Amino acid sequence: MACITVIILERPWPLGPIPAPKRLPKILTYTTRFDTELQPQARLINKTIAAIYASPKGWQQAGIRFVYTTSRPIFTIDFTTGIHIASLSHSCDDFYNCTVGNMIYINTDRWLYGDNWPGTFVNYHVLIINHETGHILGLDEWGCICALRPAPVMLYHQNTTGWHLWKPNPWPISYEIDVVQKDVK
Repeated sequence: MACITVIILERPWPLGPIPAPKRLPKILTYTTRFDTELQPQARLINKTIAAIYASPKGWQQAGIRFVYTTSRPIFTIDFTTGIHIASLSHSCDDFYNCTVGNMIYINTDRWLYGDNWPGTFVNYHVLIINHETGHILGLDEWGCICALRPAPVMLYHQNTTGWHLWKPNPWPISYEIDVVQKDVK
């Protein structure tokens, strides 16, 4: 039924809550932290994240530039264990990645071994970074989509279940970009 509503409104994206306005700077600084299991791959992972943030398909379409720093970042991407993630907040568990405040927590097991996402393993990493960064940018999870369209990066079940209802997509769709762009100062 929601899909019919979407078509009537001529919106090729899911209907869902529009986040409260959040003023975003044009430059967002970030840093990374790694548990011991990923320390040997830290340089490669940092290059991967930088490439995702520099891609013209990503959040930079909203007028944001991401800059790596080791001094006073706006947010941190922390690669850690699921047990640690679950201990951080009642909204986090030991399986999923989680964003709390200005901290993105990436589950090391999911980064290393993936999930049942039907896209490529490389694009799964792109999805993880873009989805959790979407939370830093003020976006919430999406709950429904129209079948056979590219999924929003913020779709709640994109990286876990229901993949037969959408086209795998690790990048933000135009509607997500538009919502974030309105908040960039």
